[in-house]
Amino acid sequence: MSSVKTKVDESSVKELLNKKYNSPITDFKFIKGGQFSQPFSYKVEGKNYVIRFRRDIESFQKEEAIYDKLSLEDPSIPLPKLHEIGTFENSEDKNLYYSINDKCEGKIGYTLPLGVIKGLRTSLIEYLYKINQIDITETKNFGDWLKFNEASHSSWREFLVEYTQTKLDYLLNYFKDNAEEIKYVETLGERIRELFEYCPEEKYLIHGDYGLHNVIATEEGEITGILDWELSKFGDFVYDVSWLDYWGKYDNQTYKENYLEYYETQKGETIVNYSERTLCYILCVSLHMAWFYCLSGQIDGYYSGKKHLEQFS
Repeated sequence: MSSVKTKVDESSVKELLNKKYNSPITDFKFIKGGQFSQPFSYKVEGKNYVIRFRRDIESFQKEEAIYDKLSLEDPSIPLPKLHEIGTFENSEDKNLYYSINDKCEGKIGYTLPLGVIKGLRTSLIEYLYKINQIDITETKNFGDWLKFNEASHSSWREFLVEYTQTKLDYLLNYFKDNAEEIKYVETLGERIRELFEYCPEEKYLIHGDYGLHNVIATEEGEITGILDWELSKFGDFVYDVSWLDYWGKYDNQTYKENYLEYYETQKGETIVNYSERTLCYILCVSLHMAWFYCLSGQIDGYYSGKKHLEQFS
């Protein structure tokens, strides 16, 4: 289990909910999954909700900003309505925050049968395209954002350089006594830096962690919710395509060719330096996951991700 996973006592959650509502709480269930947050589902007066707990409030605030923006500009993008953000005192893990959302019908995408997953391909690409087309012309800067009107860096290149170097430095220190892994990490960094020149200074809304692991869908093939916007950024939309393609390989799915075809149909033009850009960001995803697995004490995940990257070489 991840060492950064939030731990919440179920009895404390039930106590919180019972104080919040005048009507009885039914169908209370622990939801397995989530690297950082701990979710529970429940029902009140016939309506289904999810309450999630985390150690930081910023991720919930980003989701609130996303919901406010997208529900106005393109309500066809399926987002669970966020009703409330609050603080929570818990005996196991102090200083927690919670959010309450509508519960989406269905299951996490990657848990569905392979036939259903294959059927989600078109919708996954269409919704990603819609997300990337949201108007953010009035926002400032590139990279990570907390308040929707302004991001962290003056350019996309500046963000990419700092983003990768921070994770490279961590991994090089983590493996300081392991020559083989030092060489692997250094080579990965070199490959990423060589591809920066192909990454344009174009600004789009990026989900940041788009894939079946952050999509709720029914067995009938309908996507009912796109979740977890904590890694959302402003920058090159191909970054999102690469995340989708990277995670899709785990389910023997590829998406970048389909996205390019859909984009060309919609825009009447191709994506410049598409192969170089997708490779650059796939390597960035691999670096991010290597950093995360080592940071959270999941070393098996690091080696699994290292092997997974071989499919893109």
